[in-house]
Amino acid sequence: MTNKNPSASPESALGFNFQDVYSLYLLLKDERSDLKLWVEDLDDIHIRDKDDKLTLYQLKHKKNNLTDKSDDLWKTIGNWCKLINNNTIYVENTQFQLVVIVKLIKTQIAYSLCKQYGNYDSIKARNKLLKIANKDIETREKSKGQQSSMVKSHNKDTDFELFAQLPNNIREQLVSSIEIIDNTHDVTKLDSIIPSILHGVYPDNQKDVYHELIGWWQKEIRKQLSDKSKNTLTKTSVINKIAEINEKYHKDNLPLDYEKQDLEKYRNSIDIRKDNRNFVQQLKKITDNKRRIERAILDFRLVTNIRQKWVEEKLLIDNEIENYEDSLIEYWERITGGLIDSEDFAIDNAEDKKKREFGVKVYNKTEEENIPPIREKVTEKYIKMGSYHTLVEDEKVCWYPEEDIILKLFETI
Repeated sequence: MTNKNPSASPESALGFNFQDVYSLYLLLKDERSDLKLWVEDLDDIHIRDKDDKLTLYQLKHKKNNLTDKSDDLWKTIGNWCKLINNNTIYVENTQFQLVVIVKLIKTQIAYSLCKQYGNYDSIKARNKLLKIANKDIETREKSKGQQSSMVKSHNKDTDFELFAQLPNNIREQLVSSIEIIDNTHDVTKLDSIIPSILHGVYPDNQKDVYHELIGWWQKEIRKQLSDKSKNTLTKTSVINKIAEINEKYHKDNLPLDYEKQDLEKYRNSIDIRKDNRNFVQQLKKITDNKRRIERAILDFRLVTNIRQKWVEEKLLIDNEIENYEDSLIEYWERITGGLIDSEDFAIDNAEDKKKREFGVKVYNKTEEENIPPIREKVTEKYIKMGSYHTLVEDEKVCWYPEEDIILKLFETI
C-alpha cells in the first residue's frame, strides 16, 4: 500500500496526495449513490456499495513500467492473495483494480487485463502469470542453500508462491476480477479535472469550491486513518459538502470559513494592554469589560482576514465593500444623531462619565441594530462589528464621543 509518510521523498509525497485526490475522484465519477470508502485499510482504497460489493484499488503514482515481473504488479497480486487466504475478503464478491499513470505496452501481461482497449483476456493473463510464478518458484528451489544472484527477495518469492498456491478455481476468479487501469491522470491533472465534474456548481465557482472540498476531504481521511471504525467516508457526505460549500458562493452569499484552531490562536494572541489601535483605545474608554474588548479585537481580525480572501479570490462585485461601509456609516450617524437629540447631549462640554455612558449607548445600539448585510445571507455579527472597528481605525466613525469626527458631523446650527 502507499507509504503514508509524505516527507519520505518527492515521489512518495505525490503518491500520498494522489491517494487523497483519486479517492475523491472515484466517488464523484461513480454513478452509484450509497458508497462507502476507506483509505489504507484493505488496500490503498476500497469501496463498498449498498449490496456489500467490494472494490479494491491499488494506486501507483510513478513512471515505472509495469513489466511482467515488476514488484508493482506482483506485490499487488500478493496482497490480494493474502486477503483471500485470510478470509478477509471473498473473491466472488470483489473487484480488484490496479491503477497506474504509465501507458502499458501490448506485449505485457498487464495489457491483457486492461478493459479499455477491448482486448481483455483474463485466461491468457492467468496462464502467463502462473507460468512466471512457477518458474520463479522452481528457480528458487534449485538455488536453496546456495548463494545465487538469481535468488530474489523473500517478499517477492512469497508473492509468487501465494498466487501459485491458490486453488485453481479461486485463482481463476481472482484474475477474472482484476482490471488494470493504465495511463491514468496524475495528481496534477486530476486537480484540474475534478472542478469541472462538480455538478450543480457555477463554472466561475468550480475552482474555489474544489479548493475547499479537497481541504475538507483530506481532513476527513486523516480522521478515518486515526480511527477507521468511527469515520466512514461516504458519497452522500461528499455531495452534501459540495452543496454546503457551493451555497457560500451564490450571489447572495460569501464564504466565511475560518478554522476553530485559528480562532483559538487569535484569542490567545490578544493582549489588550499592549494594543494601541484606535478602536481598542476608544473601547477602553467606554467599558471595563475585558471579554467585550477581546471580542471586538477578534471581530476586527476575522473581518480583516475574510476581506483579504474575498479580494484575492475576486468574489466581490464592483465597489461592494465601499458601498457596505457607506451604509454602516449612515446607520452610525442616525444612531449617534438620534441619541444626541434625545438626550440633549453636548459633546464639547460633557463630563467624562457622561461621554462614557453616551459611548456605551452608541456601541450597544450599533450591535443591536438590524443593519442590512453586505449580502443577504452574510448575517454574522462579527462581519458588521469588525467592519465598524475598521471604520473607527480609519476615523470615519468613533465609539468614544471625544473625537473630532463627532464635532464635524454634528455641528450645532
